Amino acid sequence: MTAAEHIAQEGRLPPVIGTASGGRFHVLDPRVSEVRIEDIAHHLSLICRYTGATSALWSVAAHCLEVSRRVQEHFGGSVYEQLCGLLHDASEAYLVDVPSPFKPDVVIDGELYRGVERRVQVTIFHAVGLPYREPPIVKQVDAEMIYDEVANFFSPGFMWERYAINRPKHNLMPLPPFIAKDNYLQRFTELRDAYRRTL
Repeated sequence: MTAAEHIAQEGRLPPVIGTASGGRFHVLDPRVSEVRIEDIAHHLSLICRYTGATSALWSVAAHCLEVSRRVQEHFGGSVYEQLCGLLHDASEAYLVDVPSPFKPDVVIDGELYRGVERRVQVTIFHAVGLPYREPPIVKQVDAEMIYDEVANFFSPGFMWERYAINRPKHNLMPLPPFIAKDNYLQRFTELRDAYRRTL
């Protein structure tokens, strides 16, 4: 089916992907009604960071849980900032985890990946009732996490040299996918409910 035929039939652009819950998600034209937090938690719990090069499954879900926790415990971040930490890679549930070195050059159907990623992120935030922002504290914690992830899940070599691993690491515990999913959903629910109480 051509793009024109797809638009005529569906009223929107391809591509469409299936989700764990049996739904579908239009990556280039996302809708709030297609977003399910259960899908996000499930998908992220099975997607490994660093294209799977880690010594154990260090999932995007586990990474996001750790970012959210550090925003709270290390920086005293607000409930909203903690939620942003948990959801900062939520778009990867639908777009997968594209390696950072070439993410700026990736184009999807004529559009830069970062533009698609942002549109999906905005849709996800709206679907869960949050205004979309990118708090600096989340970006800082996310960047700092790389050092501990490399120190924990890579053998000394290229990645250690690239990130100059020369400091004590904070131990990270890989989570089985079903636990990562459950923990993600539980933290999301707790933080979302706490955020609503601040409104």
